[in-house]
Amino acid sequence: MPLLVDTLNVLHVTGVLPPELAGPEPADLAGWIERSRYRRQKVSLVCDGQKPSRQSFSRGSLVTLIWTGSQKADDRIAALLESSSHPRQHIVVSSDRAVQRAAVRKGAKIIPSSTFLEHLVSDLRRTPIAQTPNRNVKLDDESVQKWLETFGLTGAKKPKGKKMNATNNTFDFDHPPADPVAACAHWFEQAKKLPLANPNAMTLSTVGADGHPSSRTVLLRGFDDRGAVFYTNRESRKALALAAHARAALLFHWDEHPIGRQINIEGAVSFTSDAESDAYWLTRPRESQISAWASAQSQPIANRAAMQEAQDAIEAKFAGKIVPRPPHWGGYRVALERIELWQGNQFRSHDRVVYTRAGSGWNIQRLCP
Repeated sequence: MPLLVDTLNVLHVTGVLPPELAGPEPADLAGWIERSRYRRQKVSLVCDGQKPSRQSFSRGSLVTLIWTGSQKADDRIAALLESSSHPRQHIVVSSDRAVQRAAVRKGAKIIPSSTFLEHLVSDLRRTPIAQTPNRNVKLDDESVQKWLETFGLTGAKKPKGKKMNATNNTFDFDHPPADPVAACAHWFEQAKKLPLANPNAMTLSTVGADGHPSSRTVLLRGFDDRGAVFYTNRESRKALALAAHARAALLFHWDEHPIGRQINIEGAVSFTSDAESDAYWLTRPRESQISAWASAQSQPIANRAAMQEAQDAIEAKFAGKIVPRPPHWGGYRVALERIELWQGNQFRSHDRVVYTRAGSGWNIQRLCP
């Protein structure tokens, strides 16, 4: 699948490069790609600004540089997807929200910049320089590692047994705290430090009126003693399932180094208040608000053109106005009736503890892996 890389976002993945660390240039990035798992794919490095003097490539390279001039990277990437006869076959590499939205509108897949970089560095360490097609690029592993450490990325070799485990985990599974809510909140904060686009992603499982289970990924938008909150279309398939059986299960899974954790939550489901739904609605990008009005979520649609037509109609309806919250859109809260915390260890010797609500307190049990 062809890759469209938001090059500036990749090279500045968590901030501006410090002056003492120049970092790789686009041509260097091309050399890294030629040593990676992406070497047999067509890769377009979309670069903000004007074409510089330095561009070194090997003969026959599948990597090309596209300089945007005065155009923004997200606009150029959107234009490239628009001109493609098969935009859904593309992969867009970026952690920039505008670029990701442009990709989603065209049906392209997304790889976060930090994930892409970790793939490159992992492959760099396995591929001998002698096998590199382009001998002119900088391939100093020490410089690569220093650059990644500047951004706090986990591009280093992952030592075996160095995930969070029984010896280095701050959660004591033999003597767990009396209240799991603070422990869950702490794990959520630690997950935010992982190189993930959506560390708050969770699998929501429901049972429909026909008795059939179904699952999908939603985003956690609130968490406290009252429960875990997400927002969605209240006429969607999941909403109809919750109307039939107002109970749900949530699963968070962070398998990335060095965490290796899961949180399972089960409980009754209720609506959030209108005030809560309104407050969250105002934080959403306008494009997402337009999409919420335009999409009859989970219902059949002829093609993407029909979806775009519906979005254009809503955009015209609210042109120059604040987009109000649709009456069919709002939040759900999953009560904390059962919470399980799971910590991965070597050789499947995992740690598990389950909290079950008992009045105003909790029953606590340690479970076998």
